[in-house]
Amino acid sequence: MRLTDTRIRSLRPRKSRYELSDDGCVGLYVRVTASGTKSFTYKYRRFGKLVRKTLGQYPYLSLHEARSEATDLTTKVKLGQDIASTSETPLTVNGLVGRYVEHLKQQEKRTWREDQRILNKDFLPRFGNRPASAVSKPDLIAMLNEIAVGRNAGYMANRTQSCVHSFFRWAACEDLISADPSTGIRKRAKEHSRDRSLSVSEIRALWLGLDGSPLSHEMQIALKLILLTGKRTTEIIQGQWSDIQDDWWVTPSQKSKTGIMNRTPLLSLSRTLIVDLRILSGQSGWLFPSPRKEEPIRVDSVCRAVHRLRQSLEISHWTSKDLRRTAATHMGRLGVQSHIIGKILNHSDGAITAIYNRHEYDDEKRDALRLWDREVARILADDGQALQAA
Repeated sequence: MRLTDTRIRSLRPRKSRYELSDDGCVGLYVRVTASGTKSFTYKYRRFGKLVRKTLGQYPYLSLHEARSEATDLTTKVKLGQDIASTSETPLTVNGLVGRYVEHLKQQEKRTWREDQRILNKDFLPRFGNRPASAVSKPDLIAMLNEIAVGRNAGYMANRTQSCVHSFFRWAACEDLISADPSTGIRKRAKEHSRDRSLSVSEIRALWLGLDGSPLSHEMQIALKLILLTGKRTTEIIQGQWSDIQDDWWVTPSQKSKTGIMNRTPLLSLSRTLIVDLRILSGQSGWLFPSPRKEEPIRVDSVCRAVHRLRQSLEISHWTSKDLRRTAATHMGRLGVQSHIIGKILNHSDGAITAIYNRHEYDDEKRDALRLWDREVARILADDGQALQAA
């Protein structure tokens, strides 16, 4: 088939990459990746072996330019010249990670900032200046072992492995590298599901401890809002003022881990915190703006804040995720039904019934969080009846 611009533009991605030859030019092919990227390649035989040479990405390299380059290469091959020895600037890991992060932004991946932070921490300092094709599986295993064993950070090693694998898988699918060196690398540490939730007395100690802590007022509010609303940490700190709609915090589907819009009612305590936050955030569109950039604070800043707070409070080990679990656990203690708690937490429900049942449960969620809001108020007032549940 003779390629035309109309034909190339009409090509759609498939489950795996594929290519079509151009009958109008010997050796020229157009390759289409699973993500829809189109590029021109030139195929020829070298010492009896079929070799592929990438020419460039369409439409940045036009069909006319690709044919011209392929014709020149065919002439050189016939003259016995070794076109494989032509020097090309290799794609470095630094360059590809930059393109990968832009890809995540375009895909509106909710955690792109966290993925970027993880890649910047250990992967780029070690491999950034290398050609991406020169990174090997043993190289990656050595890095992960250093994180897991050398720093005793198994969880971080697993997160790094996941981000690095996603990066190399994307690069391979885009035909930017010939193979994914991270394939088959196992996780460095076994992870266990946490069941930690704070007791009534710990909730009171945490809240009062936050008030007297050296953490910024904004960070104190962020942790309190996680406890009061049960929203995910990323949904809290990446919230925008456009998400606050009257007495509801509406997290759009593109910001939600489950891809489902999350409507969270704001009750007495959380509304008071939102009013304070409005003053603190100034003219920013973010609820928790970074002091240096017009973007929200980072997830790891919350983790560091929790670490600092743990050192000053006499509460056994806890994380920001445990605050969300605490809200769910105590709502259950107060008699809230499990499926309502799931709606508040915005858990995904893959059941067939859930696909047809689009009821938002706004009234039920408001009633449940009103119970929890009042319970927290009683706990903070040191009500004897509340503390009996400690």
